[in-house]
Amino acid sequence: MSDTLPNIRLPAQTWINIYAESGITIGDQILVQNIGVCDVYLTSQAAQPTDYLAHYIVQRSQSAVNDFGDLGAWAYCHAGGLINVRLQ
Repeated sequence: MSDTLPNIRLPAQTWINIYAESGITIGDQILVQNIGVCDVYLTSQAAQPTDYLAHYIVQRSQSAVNDFGDLGAWAYCHAGGLINVRLQ
């Protein structure tokens, strides 16, 4: 089991680079858990998304895992949120 990483705050209406914020190496498979109260939008792509449509939505207390080798991982929350990230 890997060490627990600090939670990542998601400012309102701002895409956050999960790999950069967590310090996890790009391409590693990660598990993202929504520990805030608002839905969080997640996407896997190299560049910062330009919208929040058609992305995976993670509700409160739910989690999601990306694919090994993804070139980026991004999170967004309309009202601000909180996620926990760990290596899968």
